[in-house]
Amino acid sequence: GRNGVIAGTTGAAAERAGLEALLQGGGAADAVLTTALAQITLAMGSWVSYAGMLTMVYYDAGSGRFFNLNAGFNTVAGEDDPLSIPAQVNPLSPRPDAEVRPSGRTALVPGFMAGVEAAHEKFGRLPFKELFGPAIYYAEHGFELTPFHAGLINLRRKVLARLPETKAIFAKPDGSWAAAGDVFKQPALAAALRRVADRGAAEMYTGEWARKFVDAVRRDGGKMTLDDLENYRAVWSDPLEIPYGAFKILAPGLPAQGGVHLAEALNVASQA
Repeated sequence: GRNGVIAGTTGAAAERAGLEALLQGGGAADAVLTTALAQITLAMGSWVSYAGMLTMVYYDAGSGRFFNLNAGFNTVAGEDDPLSIPAQVNPLSPRPDAEVRPSGRTALVPGFMAGVEAAHEKFGRLPFKELFGPAIYYAEHGFELTPFHAGLINLRRKVLARLPETKAIFAKPDGSWAAAGDVFKQPALAAALRRVADRGAAEMYTGEWARKFVDAVRRDGGKMTLDDLENYRAVWSDPLEIPYGAFKILAPGLPAQGGVHLAEALNVASQA
């Protein structure tokens, strides 16, 4: 169609960012990436993260071809005994105040920013730097916290208070925690995103961010190295084709499991 539809998970501000990318001459990839980048800032890095992952199934109208991008997590090369990794406390469990067992061994090699760059290189129309504009704006100028945001902070206070660097982001100068109605600013994040926008994803795989990330993981007993980050590559592959009635559904292909799970669910639905 000729009209763009933007869907997201964190509210209208991120979707508007994607819509503006379309209005400024960007294509679908620009809109998706702009929305995704803004969403993480607006989610405070909670349920999504710039050190997370990205998958994309993309239809290229020019060639009529479908593409699958897998920028999921990589395991750490030196992690050869996964069963000994300390279990983490689920904050939604009946015992949310149970003792937290921090371990750098739970960290994985992130793919999100490598995926952003790979998708933009293949399908982007706008300059790479422009994709970051809304995310940087909301990190620098802040946004009003909702009761939902405040609830997330309250739920994870024990974890957020463990390191002074983290507490400085989520707590006020008087020691109280950021609450609903507060304007939440993330100036250090804005600076980091500017470096990525200027230098590319390499900032998170070989630059200052990468070095700080590896140092933090290893301080808590992790085995990650700079080589783990430097060797990361996003993977282009064929999407999974799922026949369903008169339709053909294209879903993330292997090694991601989401497409396989969707195929199983639709097969069960067909039988039912």
